Amino acid sequence: MKNKNLLLSGIIVGFALFSTYFGAGNLIFPPYIGVMTGSNFSAGILGMTISAIFLPIIAVVGVLNSGGSMDTIMKPLGKRYMQFFFFINYTFLALGSTLPRCAATTYEMGVEPLLGNVPIIVSSVIFFTIFYLLARTKESVVDKLGKYLTPALLILLVIIVIKVVIDPIGLQAAPKVEKPLVDATLNGYLTGDLTLGILCGGMFISALKDQGYDDKKVRKGTYIACIVAFIGLFIVYGGLVYGGACLSTEYTLDAERTTLLIEIVHRALGNVGLMLLSGAVTLACLTTSVGLGANAASFLEELTNHKVKYKTWIAGIAVLCCILSVQGVTGLIDYVTPLFAFLYPIFIVITFLGIFDKMVPNDGVYKGGVALSSLFGLLDAIVIVSKSAALEGFVKSMPLGEYGFAWLVPTIIGMVIGYFLYKGKPRVQELA
Repeated sequence: MKNKNLLLSGIIVGFALFSTYFGAGNLIFPPYIGVMTGSNFSAGILGMTISAIFLPIIAVVGVLNSGGSMDTIMKPLGKRYMQFFFFINYTFLALGSTLPRCAATTYEMGVEPLLGNVPIIVSSVIFFTIFYLLARTKESVVDKLGKYLTPALLILLVIIVIKVVIDPIGLQAAPKVEKPLVDATLNGYLTGDLTLGILCGGMFISALKDQGYDDKKVRKGTYIACIVAFIGLFIVYGGLVYGGACLSTEYTLDAERTTLLIEIVHRALGNVGLMLLSGAVTLACLTTSVGLGANAASFLEELTNHKVKYKTWIAGIAVLCCILSVQGVTGLIDYVTPLFAFLYPIFIVITFLGIFDKMVPNDGVYKGGVALSSLFGLLDAIVIVSKSAALEGFVKSMPLGEYGFAWLVPTIIGMVIGYFLYKGKPRVQELA
């Protein structure tokens, strides 16, 4: 039966949007930002809100305004760029970071605290064996389990947040970084949720269209869903940032991110809370991995024209991610940091151009903006990997370079150049 209560429909879709962004692996970032910003935790909350909540949420609005799907928001860049976007997302981000991180988080939060000195490789082999058995048959039980796990995990975390705010678990030290807002914003990128907004935004918009609403109501319902998801993420992430700030006198920036989350939960709710959270995070990581792995395997099967079958890809993904997961959560974050430094400026440009799509005069604005943001994003990534003082000095000499936004002014210039190069050409070009 089609639901004709727009407010209720928007709220339901909002919870679905929230659960998509609310990956269990993302919970490790707010406490670390709290330790980083200490007594200036408000800057930490604001920074994480900008990059890990606001940008991913408005990405859905960008998809909506550009036509309602990932194809439409990427269309001005061409089919080949869209395939490149998918390839980077599924191989380097999903398989190279998110999936192994789910297994590593399961070990550090679910296995190690409860069972002691079990080697991480043993935990990962068991994790990806279960992953393979579930993902190869696409069992619907995984989706059903996820629907119950997300509300349960959310309720538990809200209880923890309330307890931490009412009864602080420690004292706040001075910030451990010179620019708390900038560093918190850049660390928030590591959740990777902006990519999800662009990739999955159309799915939530379609959910409202499928209920029979007209375009005007779909737009209003999407806004309601975005507000619901924003509020949920802000409460959880903001509370965990504050909890991390209360540990900043006792922990340094060398601390494991999972250790910080475990300590917050243990101090707030004791061993019982820790056991409940460990179990919930473990199962949530597994369901997230199965869904993500299935999508990646389907994409790779299509990319190889079905010459390499889905089940073969699932097996290969399980083996690869099992090997990568032994690096642990910190090692995987270190690996993906330069990649996000390269990609996030591109994602931000696509998001905002999507939001103002009706005002964009031609495809050259998209192409020029993405080209320059790619170039300066690549420079940021090289600085992180090479530690080159000369290149870092050049990047920081750019307008806003000191604040991590050296790409912004060149990107605007690229949009202007692209506009003139494509002036008079049709908008939007067909995929080819």
